[in-house]
Amino acid sequence: MLPTGHLTESDPNGRPPGEPSVLVTYASRFGSTRGVAKRIAARLTEHGSRVELNSVDEVDDESAYDAVVVGGAVFNRRWMPEGEGFVRRNLGALAGRPVWLFSVGTFGDSKRFNVPPRGGPTLDEHEHRRASTRHCRIARSKQA
Repeated sequence: MLPTGHLTESDPNGRPPGEPSVLVTYASRFGSTRGVAKRIAARLTEHGSRVELNSVDEVDDESAYDAVVVGGAVFNRRWMPEGEGFVRRNLGALAGRPVWLFSVGTFGDSKRFNVPPRGGPTLDEHEHRRASTRHCRIARSKQA
């Protein structure tokens, strides 16, 4: 049986030295992605990880964590700008540790939520899974 972990809403500097930690971060508009992030954080905690749960706007130093889980809400077949921006801004730090990406949403829902289309290409569901997997592989390969 694994030891019980510890879940906090935000406490990146309060962990004991040498104790591994996981950042679970998310970009959410209506709360669904935050809910999934909370469930992921709870499961990681149940299995012995020390977990910090924060929105992407609340993360000060992602390099303080041993692994990172990033979730993004999908609108108009794209991640919210906040989630995409977090990954782009922190790509170097994320590439140096295990990373897992997840998405919450439907594809083609821009009219329902009145989300204006953004410039650039969009991803269909298959391409999104492939892009997420490719990013995770890139992050892992840079560790070696």
